Amino acid sequence: MALLKNCRCGKKISLALSRCEECQVKYDKRNKDRHKAYNRARRDKTSESFYNSKIWRLTRNDVVERDHHLCQLCLNEKRIKPMYLVHHIKELRDYPELGLDKGNLISVCNKCHGYIHSEYENGNRKQMENILKKIIKGGK
Repeated sequence: MALLKNCRCGKKISLALSRCEECQVKYDKRNKDRHKAYNRARRDKTSESFYNSKIWRLTRNDVVERDHHLCQLCLNEKRIKPMYLVHHIKELRDYPELGLDKGNLISVCNKCHGYIHSEYENGNRKQMENILKKIIKGGK
């Protein structure tokens, strides 16, 4: 007998799933709409074409593999959490030449990504960049 758990909607689902099929369809649509809105509001044509390029996807996959699909900031704090995205330490719009530099890329979860950007906005950009670079190099 398979182990079951409750989906957020209350249906019984396999322990291996995160949500039932109906909830997954809703989740995927909501995520797709959110990404479209983000792209319209935050990305110009140059960065959009960069993020849709094959070389970016290959580089991103290499970084995700290097980081073992885990958020590196959480891991640095002895927490295990899956990564959500690959973050440019020095931002792509300011340093396009570092866009594919694996030493400038780190896998992070959504919460840590928000934290990183809040630190950038609070005037702690250099300090946060140094922390992220140390994590990539394997130091604490």
